[in-house]
Amino acid sequence: MIRGMMLFAMMLTLLGCRQAENVVSGTVTIDGEPLARGTVTFYPVDSTQATRGAEIQDGEFIARNLPRGLFRAVVREHPNVEVVTAPDGTPLLRIPPSQRRRTARMQGNETIVDIGAGKQTCDIALTTEM
Repeated sequence: MIRGMMLFAMMLTLLGCRQAENVVSGTVTIDGEPLARGTVTFYPVDSTQATRGAEIQDGEFIARNLPRGLFRAVVREHPNVEVVTAPDGTPLLRIPPSQRRRTARMQGNETIVDIGAGKQTCDIALTTEM
């Protein structure tokens, strides 16, 4: 009986010491409009920690299991593509001209984020004006 109680107490102690998951959620906009599809990647600034990332859908993302520290948040847009047929019948992928933006060079990209313990919000506003 005592042995069982000791084992139970140890399990409670271990469960109580479990660290909370670090989660960053937020929005990504370009000129005030939600980014339809893309990725946000968190690169460590001053460490050798692993890179983490998340998909962006309709301007929103949730990145889980991030280590604590300073990270550079880099956004990449994934435009919708169209399948078109070349004159010889070959199928080709085409990016509509309205979606040919270069997010890597937009103002506001590569934001530095300080990831802390628990849950936090990070809204990234990109602009096409340089």
